Order: sequence, then C-alpha cells, then structure tokens
Amino acid sequence: MQIYQRWKQHPHPVFVFDWSGGITNCLLDLLSKDRDYVKISDKVILDELGNERSELVIPKPEFHPDYGLTDEEQISRVVDNMDDLASFMSETASFLTGVSIREVGKHLFRLLQVIKNEHGECWQVTEALDLITDEAMLRRACLKYGQYAITSKKYFEKQYLPEKAMPPHEKELTTRALRTLLGTIDSRVARATLGYYKPGWTPKEVDENDMMAIIDAHWMANTPAAQHYLLAQNFSHVMSWINKREVDDPKNKLAEIDFDETVSILKIPGFAEKLGSVSPLYRSRMVSLMIIIQALWQLDDELARQVWNLANVVCFTISNVDDADTIARQLFSYDPKRVKLPAKTEYQNPTTESAAGGDRLTADWLQNLGPREFVMRRYVTEQKREKGVQYIQKTDDFPIGPSFVTVPEIKKELMHRRGVPIRDSLEVVRDRDGLLNYVKGDPKF
Repeated sequence: MQIYQRWKQHPHPVFVFDWSGGITNCLLDLLSKDRDYVKISDKVILDELGNERSELVIPKPEFHPDYGLTDEEQISRVVDNMDDLASFMSETASFLTGVSIREVGKHLFRLLQVIKNEHGECWQVTEALDLITDEAMLRRACLKYGQYAITSKKYFEKQYLPEKAMPPHEKELTTRALRTLLGTIDSRVARATLGYYKPGWTPKEVDENDMMAIIDAHWMANTPAAQHYLLAQNFSHVMSWINKREVDDPKNKLAEIDFDETVSILKIPGFAEKLGSVSPLYRSRMVSLMIIIQALWQLDDELARQVWNLANVVCFTISNVDDADTIARQLFSYDPKRVKLPAKTEYQNPTTESAAGGDRLTADWLQNLGPREFVMRRYVTEQKREKGVQYIQKTDDFPIGPSFVTVPEIKKELMHRRGVPIRDSLEVVRDRDGLLNYVKGDPKF
C-alpha cells in the first residue's frame, strides 16, 4: 500500500518486479478503489510475462533505439545478462561459459543488429539459435551484411567457420552454453515477446513520465529458465537506463525499484551482486531500492551479507529461528545493562545478559510478533540513522470501499493497451526469415 500511496502523492518512476503475483494484485486493487482511477490508470503499465491465456504479450526485443542506448550498450547488456544466467545454470566449466557468451555471443549479436529489413528492423535473439547452428546461414549473413559489422565478419570468417581454425567438436563445445541459453527462450510466448520489432514500453518512457511499471512473472512458474531470462532482461533494461543518469545531477528525480520475492534476481549470483550495489552506489543517481522477502534463504549468499547495508529494514514476524537470530543481531544493539538475574543480596550486583542471550531473547520476541506488528530500523537522511529501532503496533488499514472496476478487468485493459497478439508477433518473426535470401546484386554465395 505504501508503494502506491507514495507514488500517487509524489509522482516518480516506479518499477515493480513481482515473482508470485501477490503485490501486483494488491497494487491493482488499490487502483480499482481510487476515485482518480481513469486518470491514474494511464500512468500504469502492466507486463504479465508468459500469460498465454490472454493471447497477448508486451513485446520486449533486446535491440531497439527506443531504449535510448547505443548499439554497443545494448549488446553489452545482453552479453552480461546471458553470462550471469549461463554461469548460474552451469557451475562447472565456467571458462567455456564465458567464451561462449562473451566471445561468440558478442559477435553473433553484432551481426543480428545489422541484418535489417526495408523498415530498419533488425533480427533479434529469436534468430540467434538458427544463425549459430546453421553454418550456411551464418556464411550467408557474413557475406550479405558483414560489411556493417566488420569485426564480427572477420571473427566468423577467419576464426570460427573454417574447420582448421575451429574443428566441429570445438565449435560444439564453445557454443554449448550459448545454444543452451537460447534454447530456453525458444518457446512460443518467449519468441513472441523477444521477437517483435518494437518494445511495448521502455524504462526511458517510465522515467520521463513518472509512471509505474509492474512486471508480473507468476504465469511462468512452470518455465523457470525462461522466467529467469525475462525477469533478468527487464531488470537490466531498467539499470541500463538508470546508468545514463549523471552522478549528483540536481535534475535527477527519485526512481524506485521494488522486488517482491523475485528469486530470478535475488538468488542468481551475478544479478544479486548488481542488486546489492544499487543502494551504496546509486544513491547519487537518486535510486531507491526495496526488497520484500519471506526468509533470508531467498537471497544469494553475497546479497544476504550486503542487504544490511540498505538504509531502512522492516521486519514482521519470522518463523525461522536462525533468521530471527540474524535479524536480532543486525538490527538491535547489545545492552550490557540488561538484567538476567537480580542481585540476591544488597552486596551483590545483578547478573547481566550476555550478547548471545540478548540476541536470543530479541529473536524469540520477533518470532512472536502479532499480525501487522513490525519493527523498523530507519535512516532520517542518507547519513543520519534514527536512534534505536521503531516498534509499530499496527500497519495502516487497507482502504475499504467499492471498486470502480475489478482487478481482472484492470489487467485485461492494461494488457490490451500495450499488448500485441502472440500470433501477430510470431508472424513478424517469420517475415524476417527471408532477409538472407539471395537477391540480384548480392555477393555470390
């Protein structure tokens, strides 16, 4: 509720990443009860990843000028994403994973970007798997479009395609991680999302118009690899645009990024590391980060250590005793005057509680907080921490009143505003297949 109220009272760009669908329903329920629904809904973007029931996708091609990034910046973003995902999927042979993505993948994506139709629309990652597995197609692409990506043309024609330079078994080994990763996004809905020629929304648009973008991935629970890819893709799009901000620029406005149990980001080491750096490194770019989790195990090990560097920490009741003990140590200071046993005589001193004992007592108390009770460690400013830890006996009441429209109706309306029929998007992808056909004037194949 605080996310919605803060955004409405003080308009600013908000990006919400939802793994389970819960926070999406909560935000849209608040919107349905708002008297300004018609006006405010124009500022809300809903991107339901993988919802085949709607027969719609919100397109998100990897490469397009609307993102406000250069071609090389977009390639670097995709390469970094795939490298992090591939490293997470394959804990062994990390060297080959890096070569597959950072060397072969980089040149492959450069080639994709220069294969364009008469409208200036380039090939996308949806064509990458065919291109890297079909050597005849790859040769044809280098002959017909290689002049626009000279370094990649030279790489494929001199270091990759000749058998003397790279024998077939070495090609198979070198490209395995890349092919595996591209195979995870070869489904109907993923191809429709990634293959369309134009994005349905961009972080640049959200930032410039103080909008709220909700990325809901709960429909993809049965396809976790594709879910990881699309969530990571959206996160990287947001961070790439934020990186364009000048440090300490007074024109920077608050940009809020919220994660609700988004395991695809929180648990994968590469992305978790990036997330952990947002608070300390991006304050000068006016980025506010909020992470909502049920337990500390939902965080990558490194992020679990970094998370305490975030400014404010809010804790409701906890089931896990180890989590409760960790939070007690992190939030509450040791009180050396806390009495464990009173003095038996006037000549004795009372027995004070040890640090471990104090933490355990606090942890037990945290485990027995009632519904809607919570504690909060808060910073008044970036440098000044509020003294002690606040105890809040009850959260604000959720607005009660009639809904002007139901949540399912809102979802349908928002998806139709920016969505493209899956069949139409796949037709666009199929129409690009002919770009490598021989036409008069092409180099001889």
